[in-house]
Amino acid sequence: MRRSVKHLFAMAAVLAVPLGLLVAASPGATASTGITATFTKTQDWGSGYEASYTITNNTPADLSGWTITFSLPAGQQMGTYWDATETASSNPYTFVNRSYNGDVPANGGTVSFGFIVSYSGTFAPPANCTVNGSPCGGGAKVPE
Repeated sequence: MRRSVKHLFAMAAVLAVPLGLLVAASPGATASTGITATFTKTQDWGSGYEASYTITNNTPADLSGWTITFSLPAGQQMGTYWDATETASSNPYTFVNRSYNGDVPANGGTVSFGFIVSYSGTFAPPANCTVNGSPCGGGAKVPE
């Protein structure tokens, strides 16, 4: 009987590992929730840069439109942009979706828009970002 108990515990341990991995891989309290917008600088040539914001819908419902507002630091000026419509053309800048990219699928769907900014001095990312009136919360990804 003693051997059966050891065998039972061994089988339970073997099964617990995959179950533990399943729990660890499940989204938890640290996963992003809501609508986020993440800034990414894709190019920099010393007097300007190309960047984008990626809007992510982490809700269980489809999103049918988005608005992003952000401020550029002193010495920076918005240039051209694509896949969005600029509705406020000075600090703070406001962009809304185009007719073809306003729908963002639920549970991790994304859309992006890009832009060019000219600057003098040292690069600094946009500040005070909001998406649909709430903080962007997506962080900034800036290549080194």
